[in-house]
Amino acid sequence: KINQYSFESENEITTVYNEVMNIDFIVNSIKTKEWKKNKEDLESLVSFLSQTLQIKIEKILRNKSEFLAKDIDQYIEEVSKTFDFSKNINLKGIGSFNVKGAFFAGLAGLATFGALGIWATIVAAGSNLGAYILLAQGVSVLSALGISLGGTAAVATAVSTIGGPVTIGIVLSIIAALSVFAFLAGGWEKRIAIKIIDEFNKQNASFKYKELVKEFWKDTEDAFIVAADEIEKKWNEYVEDLRKKVNSYSVEEIKSLKKEAENLLNFMKGI
Repeated sequence: KINQYSFESENEITTVYNEVMNIDFIVNSIKTKEWKKNKEDLESLVSFLSQTLQIKIEKILRNKSEFLAKDIDQYIEEVSKTFDFSKNINLKGIGSFNVKGAFFAGLAGLATFGALGIWATIVAAGSNLGAYILLAQGVSVLSALGISLGGTAAVATAVSTIGGPVTIGIVLSIIAALSVFAFLAGGWEKRIAIKIIDEFNKQNASFKYKELVKEFWKDTEDAFIVAADEIEKKWNEYVEDLRKKVNSYSVEEIKSLKKEAENLLNFMKGI
């Protein structure tokens, strides 16, 4: 799915790039915003076109990320079924293995999440965070996403890889090239549009946008692999913990564990 969304994103970027880098679109933008033949308006025009591209690309990535979030939920649901042994073994009072919590905790410590940032924010906004916070520095995931634990979640956008130095470099280069462009009378809007499209193409803008998007989905793939591996790691720890408990015939130890669990429950209720 990640590879599919990456491929689709690139194709859709080609479409929106051609929509914006279009003579009629640029000419209509100039007339609608009543820009004149001066340096300030020219800079505004180029910045507007760059921002328009950025917004459209961010929208593409956000939509794909939301699709992936549903795929991740389905993946976790299927994995959870393979770990559910409670129906086959008569053990009462044994808590089930938290696959989603383990996956979420696996994102801890990662510098970038790619599209999984959207999934994490959806989980954080719509779930009781307690189970995730208690697992392997899950709190660091929330901090990285800009989520405050002290009140209503303030979710920062996860799609922030588009733009930055690459986009700024493109804009500055185009503005520099156009600043010496001769503003001739009559039909200057069309001449400017042609020149801008030419400069964007010279800067290989479409390719650079696609490279940023490829990096976004590569970050997504890397984050997914780490989080999926964490499920197996946590499962092995969980089974080992159960093995120790099952092999322990000490009534006092069991009572002690029960008391610890009650204290933790009271603590969480207090929060």
